[in-house]
Amino acid sequence: MPTGLVRSPLLTTALQVSSRLFLIYPVVAAHPEATTPSIFYTTMLLAWSVTEVIRYSYFVLNLQSRGVPDWLMWLRYNTFYVLYPVGIASECVLVWKASQDIQVGGREAVGAWERAGYWAVLVVYVPGMTCFLFCCGGVDFALDEVWDLCSAMQMWEEGVLAN
Repeated sequence: MPTGLVRSPLLTTALQVSSRLFLIYPVVAAHPEATTPSIFYTTMLLAWSVTEVIRYSYFVLNLQSRGVPDWLMWLRYNTFYVLYPVGIASECVLVWKASQDIQVGGREAVGAWERAGYWAVLVVYVPGMTCFLFCCGGVDFALDEVWDLCSAMQMWEEGVLAN
């Protein structure tokens, strides 16, 4: 297995890449009517994009040996605290929306299993990301993130966040 391709631990990188692939293909591409009109689709893409622009700007300047400006260094190590909860909450809402879009009618067994699979992802995803945040961001941040996610899900269920 190749090592040294990224500085992050292999498991962390694999989880991030696999979660993004899951969000793109089985969630958004399979259920575009339920996911793409949502504000959560926009906030997910925004969180991902801003994170990557900052990350790769930092890497480019680091490789050029010109030094990284203090403001970019600050962004690189502090936007995590805002962008991860926004991204994770958005991702979870989109998985929930996709699970509600599954047609159980004609192919009842398949639809029921598919919906159960999406819910299983949510059951694992939220605690898994919370554990990740406990390691990386501290207990207070992780608890705030979980609280915000639960509030968003409740507001969506009540129809406040219909899109």
